[in-house]
Amino acid sequence: MTFYGRAFQGCPMCKTRKVKESLCVPYLGKSSTNMVNQQIIPGSITTPLETRASCHFLSNYVLIPNKGSSAGFLEFILPLVQQNDTITHFKYAFDACALASLSTRVGAGKDLEKLALAQYTRALAAVSMALKDPGVAKLDASLAAVFLLGLFEHITAKHIMAWGMHIEGAVRLAGTGGDNQSSLRIAVQMQMITFMLSTGTAPSVDVLNWADGTAGDDCTLQCMKLSIRAADLGAKISRLLIRLPRTSENVDSIQGLIRQCKDLDREFTKWASNLSEHFQRKTATWVFEVPLEYAKAEAFPGRMDVYQDLWASYMWNMMRCSRIILASKVIRSAAWICCPMNYRTTPEFALASATCTEMIADIIASIPYHLGWSANNEEPFAQATSSGFACGNNDAQKSLAGFFLTSPLACVQGQDFTTDSQRAWVQGRLEYIAKELGVRYAGTLTKLNLRIPSMLIRRDRLVADLCRLSPDFEMSLMAKTTTPAENSPESASEEIIAVQKRIVQCRIARLVEEVMGASGQVNEASARGWLQI
Repeated sequence: MTFYGRAFQGCPMCKTRKVKESLCVPYLGKSSTNMVNQQIIPGSITTPLETRASCHFLSNYVLIPNKGSSAGFLEFILPLVQQNDTITHFKYAFDACALASLSTRVGAGKDLEKLALAQYTRALAAVSMALKDPGVAKLDASLAAVFLLGLFEHITAKHIMAWGMHIEGAVRLAGTGGDNQSSLRIAVQMQMITFMLSTGTAPSVDVLNWADGTAGDDCTLQCMKLSIRAADLGAKISRLLIRLPRTSENVDSIQGLIRQCKDLDREFTKWASNLSEHFQRKTATWVFEVPLEYAKAEAFPGRMDVYQDLWASYMWNMMRCSRIILASKVIRSAAWICCPMNYRTTPEFALASATCTEMIADIIASIPYHLGWSANNEEPFAQATSSGFACGNNDAQKSLAGFFLTSPLACVQGQDFTTDSQRAWVQGRLEYIAKELGVRYAGTLTKLNLRIPSMLIRRDRLVADLCRLSPDFEMSLMAKTTTPAENSPESASEEIIAVQKRIVQCRIARLVEEVMGASGQVNEASARGWLQI
């Protein structure tokens, strides 16, 4: 990503080590990959691997807010990195992320991957030991270490949903009452929101009240609170659609939840229309055709938007994903109410599908800004002056841009309302982020064959059928049947119920197989997790 921010004045790693900035590898050129082709002169000074990895990580993931900026990202780790007596479990976690970032971006071979994994293993053990001490658990270094473990899983993609476990741990840790930095708490909350929206799960702690105690700009905090409410409401709807029998009273309850979704959607619209100047977006140009196939094109035909900085665009896309999730919940609720009729004929479907289509187009319009595309590849987008990276050259492509884009692109990829050409382009951008920006989790998501809300509606109906065939329901059915013949192994009603169960279970298995796809890279447990089974 070509990020046109103002450079942070000096590399903190170089200042700490008291060396010239020319020794900091990211300063060697506009791309951190230049180091691969550098000819080593015998007898010359070689920068240690740990230092190269640290500088590479700082230059790709640590966004420093300058005066008037909205927020940064991971800037809270700088004081921890610069400490002479760095806390052990934080150091292991930081080194694991740094080595992984260098490995996936530069492609330095399996040896570097093994080093990163070894540090990650040490970090897991050290963090587990440190959290047993209540005093150590409340330190910023402990929360930062757990957060970095989740980031490591994003970078390496060893397990498709492993990062979520670390984020859940970070949320619980931050909720214990430690005096954590506001920037650290915001980073944890934003990743927690992403996980909740992706998986349809409710938060494990009362994060809405926790968010009230977080300092930050009003636009960011308001968007966070709205997104937490959206995720919590979505999780509640998912639970009820499975458990509730379709009675008139329960239909009224679901209709009430639909109204709550619509009210919350209006609050998101109000948020977008009352933003400060820094959060405003603008259209830079329009693209009417692409010279290559969609999967390889830098931009998709349509509007191209620009923002003041990465954080502002991140907030916009979080709002858009939240609105898509709310619209999907409205459609699922309408499908539950009108079952077995066609839910696509309902007025709720018409309104919600229009919202999803609009949000998908807006997310797609924001992608080229992150990845450094410019009109005719000659003139860059309007330059932002609000933030820069902690180390290296701001004009190089940054892995953080890919990290921020992974969730919105995955949301668009899995929508029923995404066209085939849009989906091909989105999958191409995810592959680009995985291969060129080193965020391998993005590449893993392209193997996921999920379609929302249609697959979740099928899931709702199938799981509801299984609940209907529960033992209590079987007993009520058996009471209404005639006495089975003597020496019969099972009654006719039991046979019917057993057959119905097998049919439903086979349909659920086929649905899981559809989500897994043919790539073989998405296992059954992950597919069931995405389907919330």
